[in-house]
Amino acid sequence: MARQLDGATPQPVQKMAFDGLLHFVAKQQGLAREVHTCYEAGAFGYHLHRKLVAMGVRNLVVQPQDWDERAKRMAAEKERSFAELVRRGLEQMTLRYPAAGGGGMISCDTNILFVALESSRPGHAEARAFLDARRDDPEFGICELVLIDLYMLLRNPVVARKPLGSREAGGSSGRCGRIRAGMFSTIPGRRRG
Repeated sequence: MARQLDGATPQPVQKMAFDGLLHFVAKQQGLAREVHTCYEAGAFGYHLHRKLVAMGVRNLVVQPQDWDERAKRMAAEKERSFAELVRRGLEQMTLRYPAAGGGGMISCDTNILFVALESSRPGHAEARAFLDARRDDPEFGICELVLIDLYMLLRNPVVARKPLGSREAGGSSGRCGRIRAGMFSTIPGRRRG
């Protein structure tokens, strides 16, 4: 419990029992015109709130933002959004670079590669199938910048469920190196059958 008088800085926090708090609030009511209280919502219901209101105190019960839960909700929403893109068609995440004399190059967004490598992500099977279907396409290629972005995602503990070390993510035998070599079927996350 901490007390703050008018616009002054809050006083040091004091620890007190339930009955001691009610006695302290009653004492403050004798010293001031109005007493306002505020506490964080918890698992014990509104018993304290009802007692304070019955004493004539204006009380607020607040619930602060839970940043961990907010981050989890945002991550889940991002996964649902990608899964929806997969359902609508991975072609929307395909980049086409036409050449002057016809033909050109077709590449894909980093997210397709990332989900293809992360077997627990929604849309994994579809992303793998999308890439495997283009393995022998002479116009399909993966831009080095996309591989750099993928390397960063694979190592990022906020994004990757099991972040990789630099050698496992990059290098000739790492995930990015094997993608560069066109060896999609040798990358963990795809069952051979």
